[in-house]
Formats: sequence, C-alpha cells, structure tokens
Amino acid sequence: MKHTAETETTGLDAVRNRSAMHLAIGCCAMVPLSVLAAWLAGNSLIVAGGSASLFAILCVVGAKLRSLQGRVLVALGLVGQAICITAALSGHAWQLDSHMLFFAILAACMVLSEPVVIISAAAMIAVHHLSLSIAMPALVYPSSSLFDNLQRTAIHGVIVVVEAAILWSAIRNRNIAHEKSVADTLKISAAAQEAKLAVERIEAEQSKTETALLAAKEAQQQALEATRSAEAETEKAIEADKKARELEEQERRNRSATEAEQNKVVSALREALAKLSQGDLSEKIDDPFPQNYEELRSAFNTAVSELQDAMSLVGDNADTIGMDVSSIEQAADNLAKRTEAQAATVEETSAAISQIAGNSKSAAESAREATQAVDAAQAKTNESETIVTKAVSAMSEIENSSGQIAKIVQLIEDIAFQTNLLALNAGVEAARAGDAGRGFSVVASEVRELARRSSEAAKEIGELIDASGKQVSCGVGLVRETGAALQSISVAVEDISTHVSVIASSAEEQSVSISETNDAIRQLDTVTQQNAAMFEETNAVTQSLAQQAKQLKSAIARFKMNARSADTPIAFENRKPAPHSPSRNLSDRPSAYSVDGNAALDISTDAPADPAEGWEEF
Repeated sequence: MKHTAETETTGLDAVRNRSAMHLAIGCCAMVPLSVLAAWLAGNSLIVAGGSASLFAILCVVGAKLRSLQGRVLVALGLVGQAICITAALSGHAWQLDSHMLFFAILAACMVLSEPVVIISAAAMIAVHHLSLSIAMPALVYPSSSLFDNLQRTAIHGVIVVVEAAILWSAIRNRNIAHEKSVADTLKISAAAQEAKLAVERIEAEQSKTETALLAAKEAQQQALEATRSAEAETEKAIEADKKARELEEQERRNRSATEAEQNKVVSALREALAKLSQGDLSEKIDDPFPQNYEELRSAFNTAVSELQDAMSLVGDNADTIGMDVSSIEQAADNLAKRTEAQAATVEETSAAISQIAGNSKSAAESAREATQAVDAAQAKTNESETIVTKAVSAMSEIENSSGQIAKIVQLIEDIAFQTNLLALNAGVEAARAGDAGRGFSVVASEVRELARRSSEAAKEIGELIDASGKQVSCGVGLVRETGAALQSISVAVEDISTHVSVIASSAEEQSVSISETNDAIRQLDTVTQQNAAMFEETNAVTQSLAQQAKQLKSAIARFKMNARSADTPIAFENRKPAPHSPSRNLSDRPSAYSVDGNAALDISTDAPADPAEGWEEF
C-alpha cells in the first residue's frame, strides 16, 4: 500500500519535473525573440539579449533543482522573458500588444500543477507592471502619462488576478481529484492485499487440517506400537529395579567413604584458611590428602607460597616507591623555587622591556612629528622659492615695461619739440599776416608754451624712469639672490627631511621589535606561571602517592611471612610533608624580587647532596 502511494506521488512529481524542463527549453527558445524585438524597435541588442539570457539561466537552474522552489524559479524565468520582450519593444507600436504574452505565460504555468507557482508568477507580473509604470513607464507602455499608465496597470492587474484565481482553482481541484484518486487507489490496493492475505490464511488453515489428520493417524499407529513395547519394557523394568537396588546399596557405601574423605579435606582447608584470613602466610597443609584431593592440597600450598612471595615483593616495592616519591617531591619543591625565581626575573624583564617599548614608541612618535615638521618646512620653502621666482619674473616684466615707458616718453619729447617748431612757424606766419593773424599768433604762443611744458614733463618722467629702472635692476638682483638662498635652504631642508625620515623609520622598526620582544616575554611569563602551577600539582600528586604507599605498607604489615617481618618501617613513614612553596601562589610574589639589575635568586644551596637526585637539576 505504501509502495503504491509512493509510486503515485513519484509519478506526479515526474510529470511536474518534465513539464518544468519543457518550459525551461521554451524559455531558452524565447531569448532570440527579445533580441529580434530590440532590433525591430531600434533598442540595445546587448541589453535585451543579456537580460533574456539571465532569465533563461534562472529557468534552467530551477528545472535542474526538481523541487517546488525550482518550479517557482521556472515560472519567474518565463515571466522574465515576457518582461524582456516588452522592454525590448519600447518605442514600437507592438509594445502594448506584447502584454498578451504575460497572460499566455501565466496560463502555460498551469502544466506545473502547483498553485504556488501561479501565485508567484502573478505576483511578479503585478509588481513589474506597477513598479515600472511609475519608475520607467517607457519599458511597459508606449504612453508617458502616469494616469493612463496606472489605469492600464489596474486593468491588466485585475485580468491577471482573475486569471490567476481561475488557474489556481483549477489546479487545486485537479490536485484534490488526484489526491482522492491516489487515496482510492490506496484503499483498493489495501482491500486487494487483505483479500490476498485472507486467501493465504484459508489455504494455510486447510493445509494445517490435512497435516493434523495425517498426524492423528500416525499417532494412533504409534500408540498401538507403544502399548506392545510398554509390556516388554515392564518386564525389563522389574529386572532393572532389582539391579538398581543392588547398585544403590553399593553407592551408599561409596558415598559414606567419600563423605569421610571430604570431611577430612574440608577440616584441613578450614584450619589453613582461618590462619590465612588472620594474615599468616607461613602456614601450609603438610598432612597428605586422599588421592583425589592431593592436587587441591598442592595447589593451596603453591598459592600460599606465591602469595607470600608477592607480598614480600610488594613490601619491597613499597619501600622503593616511598624513597622515589621522597626524591621526586624534593626535586619538585626545588624546581618550584627555581621556577619562582625565574618567574620573578621574567616579570621584571617584562616590565623593563615594556618601559623600553614605551620610550621607543615615544621616540618614534617624536621622530614622526619631526619628519612632519621638516616636510612642512620644506613645503613652505618650496612655496617661498616659487614666490621668489614669480617675483623675479614680475621684476623683469617691470624692467621691460620701464624700457617701453622710456621709449614712449622720448616719443612725447620729440612730439613736443616738433610742436614747438610748428608753433614758431605759425607765429612767424601770423606776424607776416599782420592784424589778421594776431589771434592765430596768440594760439601759436599758447601751443608753444604747452609744447615747452610737455617737453619739460617728459624730461622729468624720463629721469624718474631712469631712477626707477636702476632701482628695479637692483631689486631684481636682490630677488635673484634671495631665490638662490631659498633654493640652497630647500636642498638643506630636503637632506634634513631624508635623515629624519630614516631616523623615524628606524625608530618605528625598533619599536615594533621591542613590542614583539615584550609579547614574547609575556608569553614566557605565562608559561613560567603555568609551570609553577604544574609543579604544585606534581607536589600534591607525590604527597598523595607517598600516602598511598604508606597505606599499602600498613596493609602488608598485617601478613605474617617467613622471610621478613612486615613490621619494618618504610623510609618515608616518619618524613614530614614538604612545606607549601610560595611559588604555588604566583599572585602573592614577594616584592624582594623587584630590584635593580638581575632579579634571579641564588638558590644553589638548595641543590641536593645526593648524586642520585641530580636529575632534578634540569
């Protein structure tokens, strides 16, 4: 039944997947239509083809997923092709007609038999029409009127909603009918399976009935044979009962003898085990046992001997462990003190290197500030040099202008001289004319006076221009000398900037190196503290091991052995436990380690005198 349901569901999914693949192929086939539409409308072929290709890829990927999400992507890719074609026809008379493609694609999505697909496609169409009608209406409608476009969008949206609702209802009804068909198929399959099982049960019961009849006949035959054999067995039983009574009497006598032997063995074992329970390992069973139990006596004696040897060996090893634990504990305590001194030294070294790192960082900052100051001075020097160069150029232009003015003044002086000559000539001509030229003579006199004053003014201007030219020449020389001096200063400042930059770079590198060294020292300090903690744990473990060895020796002392007495004290019984070293508590280090110079302590006096303990010097 379950297999039939899975087959039906798999068949529907297979149809949906095939339909999705067919739609994906159709989507790929629509890519050239976008390019053709763009060519007809005179729009960009690359944009139209690229957009259509992206939607085609989306459609193919969705078909490859073979799931509900993939089928939704197929529907969105098909709607995207319609969007690309409509946008490609922007400015063409067919753009409004291309909207029919949206409704056709929405109807084509019905082959996927998924209501979600219809809703997703309709939502994408509605969002496309509404958003582009406001943002970029030219990609949707040929009209640029927002009101007209919104009316068209409302009409198209209503049509899309109605079509989507109809398609959604049709797909839903078809899916419900399919599910009902699957359920009916399951019921029919279940009924057929139950009928088949009923037939098999009937056949099995019939077979059991026939087998029971055959068994009954065989049992009847066997009962007859058993009756005859029972009579023969009765006679044999009488004879066997007689023999059994004789054997029972013999068995009773043998059992009495065996019980006596067992009582003897048990009594001897009871005495030996009682002494063994009291810790006496020297007691053995010397009286021989019966032949059947002699191996038990030998095994007991062997076990007692081996137990005595083992206890002796354990006692010796307990003594050895006690001495070794004492050596380990002394070495651990000594090493803990050395670790304490090393931790103090590392801590002080870390503090010193931290101070050096801070000083180096300050020096690097000062060098960097000096570099910036030198760079600023160099920039100002370069600006001053530029200004001086411009001043030299301006002075040169002023000098040239002074020369031009001198020429103009010379020209004015020449004009005044010529005017004076003309005025003299005019006066002579006016004198010849008599009374008729008297007025002209007055004008000629005024012109001559004006020419004289112009000549004198021109001479004064010329003298001023000569003096100004000399001063300008002197200023040009001074400015040029200033420019040369500023250029020398700029070169010197540039050299200083180079050296200061090198110093700053070296200071920064030194600061980085010191910081790395400081980090390494801090890590070493952390490791040293961890080592001290580990030595504390080691000391605790050795003390625990010594206590356990002492308990082991006490337990062995309860046993009595021939070779040695367990009352001999072991080497570590009277040894005092090692005092708690302050190095175990690293947060409470004494301030005596914080001194100038090397903070390492002289702990050479703590070295063990026994050469056997020299391994602790690691």
